[in-house]
Amino acid sequence: MSVAWLGMYDWPEERDATDALWARIRDALRADGITAPETLDRDLDGDAAWTAPALVLAQTCGLPWALGRCGGARIIAAGDYGPETGPPGRYHSVIIARRGEPVPERVAVAAVNGLDSQSGHVALLGFLATRTPAGPPRLVTTGSHRGSIRAIAAGDAEVAAIDAVSWRLARRHEASASGVDVIARSPAVPGLPFITGPDMPHERVLAALVAGVGALDPASKSALGLRAVVPAGNADYAGFGLPD
Repeated sequence: MSVAWLGMYDWPEERDATDALWARIRDALRADGITAPETLDRDLDGDAAWTAPALVLAQTCGLPWALGRCGGARIIAAGDYGPETGPPGRYHSVIIARRGEPVPERVAVAAVNGLDSQSGHVALLGFLATRTPAGPPRLVTTGSHRGSIRAIAAGDAEVAAIDAVSWRLARRHEASASGVDVIARSPAVPGLPFITGPDMPHERVLAALVAGVGALDPASKSALGLRAVVPAGNADYAGFGLPD
């Protein structure tokens, strides 16, 4: 059975928009004779979707792909989420601290959504490089960017790095976002890649992705912040990885 998964920015509040996006992409795929599932598979986690034998389309983080967790999937594009998040096809992370508290010069506790996250872990390590003279801070793993924002607002950690697209969603939907401040931004890197299975006609899948995003209704496009997609390939993510 063919698989489609767009779970990276699939916040519950925006699932109607994510479903609308998939419907446009699905219709473009089918119009080109490519079998595509009727709906997104939200019962799968990322690892299962990225390595599914019949993967049609998914979105992943650049770090899991670089770590080999997407099997033989091929990168075909990255999203353009607008200048607020980075140049087309790229994105940055915002570094956040609890509102009203001084920016810590020495960080003892940091929150990460996951150790396999480019935006939440690797981006944070760059910020922490000059703020942990006594060694790495204790890391609180929250499981999501939303969880990291809540941890900072609650005082359970001092800093966290949040994907700029997720930060925009949080300011719209997460009450705890009002309890944190942005204190820095990481350098921009290639954005979360769209991938397709190794046996799929990747150029045709890319064309359907471009057409589907272009056909998305204005309300859904505004909700997701996805303006367009930028073609990309495996080589664009070759430099991703955890520091030694």
